[in-house]
Amino acid sequence: MQILRSRSGSGLSATSWALSLIGFGGALVYQSACGYPIHTYAELIALTAQTVAILSLLLYFDMHIDYRIIVAGLGAGSALFVALSRAPELVLKALQAVSGTLVTVSILPQILLPFRTGTCGWSPVSAALSTAGTAARVFTTWKITQDKLVLAGFVGGCLMNIVLLIQTFIYPNPIAAS
Repeated sequence: MQILRSRSGSGLSATSWALSLIGFGGALVYQSACGYPIHTYAELIALTAQTVAILSLLLYFDMHIDYRIIVAGLGAGSALFVALSRAPELVLKALQAVSGTLVTVSILPQILLPFRTGTCGWSPVSAALSTAGTAARVFTTWKITQDKLVLAGFVGGCLMNIVLLIQTFIYPNPIAAS
C-alpha cells in the first residue's frame, strides 16, 4: 500500500523481487506437481501473488515500464508455470533446488541496498512477519513433508530474513517516515 500511496518503491530492490518471483514460481510448480496438500504451500501462493503485485508496481512506478508489457510478462510466466508442471521428476527436483537457492539469493540485493543508500525499504513489522513466516515453514515442512529440498530453501530464507529484520532497526525507512 505504501508503494501505491507514494507512487514509489524507494528502498526496495526490483532485482530482489524479480528473483523471488522466479524462485516462488519454481517452488509452486514443484510442490503442486509432487501432490503435496495445498495447505503445505498455500502461503507460497499468497507470497507469489504479493510478489507479483510489488514487482509490477516497482516496474510501473520506478522503471516506467508500460503496464501492457507487465501483463504480457505475467501471461508468459503463467504459461511457463503450466508447461513446467508437466516436467519429469528429475527436472522438478532440479527446479526446486534452483528455486530454493534463488529465493535465498534474491534477498541479497535487498540486504546490500541499505549499505549503498543508507535507508531500508522494509518496515520492522514486514521483516518480523517474513522472519516468523519462514521460521514457521521450517517447522511445518519438517513435520509434514520432510522434503529436504524444500526445507533447505526455508532455512536459507529464514536466515536472510533475520538479517533484513536486523537492518530495519539500523537503517531508516524513507517511505514510512513520509
